[in-house]
Amino acid sequence: MKRVLWYVMMSAVLLAAPASAQFVIDGSAEDVLYGQDPGGDPIPLLTTLGGPAVQDTQTGFGDADLGRPDVCNGSELDVAYGAVYGDMLYLVLAGNFESNGNKLELFFDTRAGGQNRLLFQNPGAEGTGLLRMSEYPEGEGNGLTFAAVFEADFWVSVNVFGDPTEIFVDYAELYVDEANPGVLYYVGQGLTRCETDGGLLTGGDAGAPAVLCTVDNSNTAGVDGGSGIGDGSGVITGAEIAIPLAALGDPAGEIVITAFINGQQHDFVSNQVLGGLFGSENLGEPRGVDLSTFFFHAPFVVPPATTPVGACCMGETCTIQPEAICMPTGVYLGDNTNCDGNPCDTTP
Repeated sequence: MKRVLWYVMMSAVLLAAPASAQFVIDGSAEDVLYGQDPGGDPIPLLTTLGGPAVQDTQTGFGDADLGRPDVCNGSELDVAYGAVYGDMLYLVLAGNFESNGNKLELFFDTRAGGQNRLLFQNPGAEGTGLLRMSEYPEGEGNGLTFAAVFEADFWVSVNVFGDPTEIFVDYAELYVDEANPGVLYYVGQGLTRCETDGGLLTGGDAGAPAVLCTVDNSNTAGVDGGSGIGDGSGVITGAEIAIPLAALGDPAGEIVITAFINGQQHDFVSNQVLGGLFGSENLGEPRGVDLSTFFFHAPFVVPPATTPVGACCMGETCTIQPEAICMPTGVYLGDNTNCDGNPCDTTP
């Protein structure tokens, strides 16, 4: 029931809120896209258990305290925000991402079937990337295992490295069967909040999906360092990602996500998993990690797209509305249009 109520609230916010903020990929959830409660704050996503996708465990990967948007000295995964709008999935994984190449791993369950345990047949080179977490050798029975309700179909990995700092993104569709062995792409590299061009990534493989991504590492709140109980609530900056729905199998229903921080070579899982482990040491070797053994862990959910909305002109004022509410007193500019530059203001 909690999830249903939140879906209703989120839909109402997206349909009624004016588009005073644009849907800009800037590493922050401070955007009408991610909903607002009565206090004007973004609304965290919910986990499959119905609680908010907020970190409950201190970080074993260093408590960031520099406050810079680029270079960072720790990794923590505090809160997840997200929404489907138009033909894109938008996510903010609020927290910090150490600029040493540690990985933000995102697994997506978007359709029937999939992998509850990462398999030997997944795409990639032996011992690297996705395969570093998958079963090896074949028939060993190891491989990273998810919560019982979760079957991964797609994977996106983000890492932040260097000074000056750059962002690097990989993508894969996981193995299904011999007819669909999956695909793996290097999506490209981009820049952090102060330098990014709307999350644009360049230099990726031909055929890679047009993912957008940037990072704002300025957070110094959220969870502390350690392995005890923590509280990541209230953090709104971190990694922001926009993924075409076509790259996730064009899901019509909810999108279920498992997210965690991993080592530089995808080789050492931290205790920063959403939604939470209720206190834990770092998990270590990914092929030996079984998230189903953590009673308090649950993946989080992005609800399906609501009624199409678009820019609505009431005189020279632009708001985001469904067509049925905009008409007949306003002028509806079309599904998925926005108020960038206020298209309703005709003053030269």
